Amino acid sequence: MRTIFSSEQIVKLKRNLYVFNCTTKSAYYTYEFKIHAIDLYEQGINSKEIWRRAGFDIEMWKKNYFTLTLRDWKRIVARDGIKGLSKTGGLPYDRGPNNTDKDKLKRLELQVKYLSFFGHMKDELDYKSCQSIEELHSKVTEYMQYYNYERKQWTRNKMAPVEYRNHLLTLVDARVMGFQNVY
Repeated sequence: MRTIFSSEQIVKLKRNLYVFNCTTKSAYYTYEFKIHAIDLYEQGINSKEIWRRAGFDIEMWKKNYFTLTLRDWKRIVARDGIKGLSKTGGLPYDRGPNNTDKDKLKRLELQVKYLSFFGHMKDELDYKSCQSIEELHSKVTEYMQYYNYERKQWTRNKMAPVEYRNHLLTLVDARVMGFQNVY
């Protein structure tokens, strides 16, 4: 039995950087997330933990969703190679970097967000002092938390990225509901 997403869950899923699109019946993940998820799974990370680390509320899905999804992605890679992950069923999916203008624009927006983050991280994080992979992982995780939830940014009305994104989504939701003069 499939998971059916409510309109509130769809809005929440679309806020996640790893979701390319979402409908009532499917969440369409970015090509990068699929690759990263398979990589983490092969390192021994639990499938639910992969989604949790990516910022998803794992209670939205059925019990075996994560394991079965990763199994399907691994089968696709075994059959078609890593590029096979950009070809999925249905219509609104991440077709990889070389498709329609709309897809290209969406991918570029996501890449700008990632590159902006990593540029700041490289400048602000003292990663060279780390003595082990675990220490580096811990510092990167702490920095990601700081960057997304605490670090105020001048170009985002002095809000942290997650705070700003939620602010914009509130404005969009208000306009969709008919409140045109919301600032």
